[in-house]
Amino acid sequence: MRVVSSGPNGEGLVVSLILEDQRRVAVLRLSYGGPVAGFEYLGNGPKATGSGLGWRMSALLAARCTSCDYYMSLDADTTDSCTCGALHKDADAGRFGSRLGDQAIEIYRRSD
Repeated sequence: MRVVSSGPNGEGLVVSLILEDQRRVAVLRLSYGGPVAGFEYLGNGPKATGSGLGWRMSALLAARCTSCDYYMSLDADTTDSCTCGALHKDADAGRFGSRLGDQAIEIYRRSD
């Protein structure tokens, strides 16, 4: 599986599966981190949360699963999973991530 940013500012995301034996690529998901009411798109992956390494948790931030379009608060005190199970946050263990990889997580800041 390959996740690649697209668009002039890297605001889009293409998730594809490379089928080498069939010599083809299957596009699994296209997403665009465009405007969402009440949120400002910051980017994809941990860097978009404002930290150098790893994820910075904040109640002002939200993560979007690019597989099922679920928005999850990045409040460090809450545990949550998206509807498809790809994105998961475990507050007790201090873990957050996606089975699709870090770059498949869109980060937003609440603007209201």
